[in-house]
Amino acid sequence: RVVLPIVRAGAIEYRIADVFDAPSKYLDVYVAPDGTPLAKKSRIAHATSTLQFDVGLRYASGPRANLPASQLGITVDGAATTTALDGTFSWGTNVAATVVPSLAGSRVSVVNEAGPLASASLTAQPGVPVVWSAPTNELVDAQLSAYVYASISKAVGKRIHPSLAWLEQPIEVHVNIDNTCNAFSIGDSIHFFKASAECQNTARVADIVHHEFGHSFHTQSIIPGAGEFDESISEGVADFFAANVSGDSGIGRGLAYDNKAVRELDPIGSERIYPRDVSGVSHVTGLIIGGALWDLREQMIAKLGEPAGIAATEKVFLGILQRAGDVTTTYNAALVADDDDGNLGNGTPHGCIIESAFGRHGLAGASFRETRLLSPVIEGSRVAVTVDTPTGTSCAPANVTAMKLSWRVGEGAPTDIAMTAAGATWTADLPAQPDGTVIQFQIAATLDTSETLLLPDNPADPLYQAFVGNATEIWCERFDSNPGWKQGGNVTTEWDVAVSNPTNNASGDPATAYAGTTWLGTDLRADGRYRADILSTIETPAIDASHYERVHLQFRRWLVIEDAALDVATLRVNGQQLWANVTNETDSLDHVDREWRFVDFDVTRFAQTPITVMWTLASDPQRQLGGWNIDEVCLVGLDRISRCGDGVVDDTEECDGDEHCTETCERRNDDGGCCSTSKDSFLSSLLLLGLLQFVMIFVRRR
Repeated sequence: RVVLPIVRAGAIEYRIADVFDAPSKYLDVYVAPDGTPLAKKSRIAHATSTLQFDVGLRYASGPRANLPASQLGITVDGAATTTALDGTFSWGTNVAATVVPSLAGSRVSVVNEAGPLASASLTAQPGVPVVWSAPTNELVDAQLSAYVYASISKAVGKRIHPSLAWLEQPIEVHVNIDNTCNAFSIGDSIHFFKASAECQNTARVADIVHHEFGHSFHTQSIIPGAGEFDESISEGVADFFAANVSGDSGIGRGLAYDNKAVRELDPIGSERIYPRDVSGVSHVTGLIIGGALWDLREQMIAKLGEPAGIAATEKVFLGILQRAGDVTTTYNAALVADDDDGNLGNGTPHGCIIESAFGRHGLAGASFRETRLLSPVIEGSRVAVTVDTPTGTSCAPANVTAMKLSWRVGEGAPTDIAMTAAGATWTADLPAQPDGTVIQFQIAATLDTSETLLLPDNPADPLYQAFVGNATEIWCERFDSNPGWKQGGNVTTEWDVAVSNPTNNASGDPATAYAGTTWLGTDLRADGRYRADILSTIETPAIDASHYERVHLQFRRWLVIEDAALDVATLRVNGQQLWANVTNETDSLDHVDREWRFVDFDVTRFAQTPITVMWTLASDPQRQLGGWNIDEVCLVGLDRISRCGDGVVDDTEECDGDEHCTETCERRNDDGGCCSTSKDSFLSSLLLLGLLQFVMIFVRRR
């Protein structure tokens, strides 16, 4: 008989108990004197540990962590067992044990295409995690990484689609295939290539494993008769699956042994839009739906908080996997998934958020409208911006609550000016500047949704230009007809002076000229998209601008082109490059003008010789956009240089170049001598003649 402490509700109670042996169950049973069972205690000593694999958090060469080897088959001191979801396992002694892990579990099974599976014999101490680590061995680390990453993918897939039977089966993950820089899914198993000098082993990059799993997850989720497999959709949803796992819109970091994303679902200011960005390359077209889903995730989180926002997004995501047949059907599939009463006519719980996210990618139909800022109008020093707020929409539009203008000259620090509203138009006055100054400025409007609208709406060129003063036109081309400028490069028929076809709007081209009817652009007479894999140039004739101390090149530009790492547009004067489109670390900073932009370049340093201006475009084989559109090209001058003999009568000259003019630009008299022919001199002569006549009359009268 013993005194047994019993803990109930945080308090300890002491009871008298008799101890009985239950040998078949290796238990001691504690019973009160009245026969009431009080407790049981196992006589078997056991220990627990956690099996972990050392893998890269996102990729092998980046930060690493010990992550659970979930549901993996192992032996512990020769006895077969399986780790739990969190990698834990136990054994029947309270001393160290030998653990031999496999690479096959109940959810994931690794296949090493380069030879036998990696093996290890590890020592587990009670209560201490045991780690399998091989960071310097590519082929082994690929197997460990693939197992962990695929296990994570399986867990996320189970969260999104808990009833999918396919998730209960082990997925085969084939690694170390004798190829490089790629991976693939066959709709079930997923396959990864070895490393090369350019690319990491793709099984060692978490995003790539999640992406390929996303392909299989999509294939297995399609409802027959409701959805269909579409390659572009699959690329987009696989990208989103990977981004949703990592919480990062950049996909494929680590593939090139750096932190640079291979694709970006949320490029700054240059969203992929249907139909403009439809491409023969499925990865590119897929960014339309991938970007829409990422924007949906961001807006859902902002509205509902992170856990609920992600859950609501994943519900919509699953509906697209199940029911979409191509990119144009994703919006309806999203609404069906969000619906809660079988009636889309009365809206869905998150219909306005879905409309906003999908509409910005051209997927919510032609009637989609949201609050926007119209292009600034400059009159003198005043800048006016009108807000276009839609009416009659089912979803309440955002309203502008404040607007500011930020300006600078050169590379100086910007100065903010609060704009004043009068109805839908907001105004501000630029400060006075000397003639010839170029002011750069940006407009920022705050919405009642806490969002901000920016003008220009082009992060690749985020500042407008405004020229101060009245310059003299030296030469202009307004493209009322084709000037026949010289084309060059490997394609000499790329440039047209024309009116854009209506279909060209899909390429990002303007619908109308800045002034007049026609303008100069690339491929205007076809679909508006510049051709793949070309170098094309067009150049003005030589222009004499040497009569001015300051000379500027000015024109209107509407340019739509990929990031400069992919396609390049330049402006050159006398062969020297003055401007080119830009790039960013993810090669996703497309230059997309959405209005006719005024641009100004100081070309004074070239003016002592005749000036030629050249526009160029070089493209890669993939994804073509609208390219160059140019109108109202002028060379303008300030501070004319007076030169006798140039045929132009300047302020300091009486004449220039006619037969009555001297070499010093003074007017000759009738007998070949020189005298002034100014108005004042002529009046003086008349007065002198009158005076002489008066004297002669006076003398006669005397």
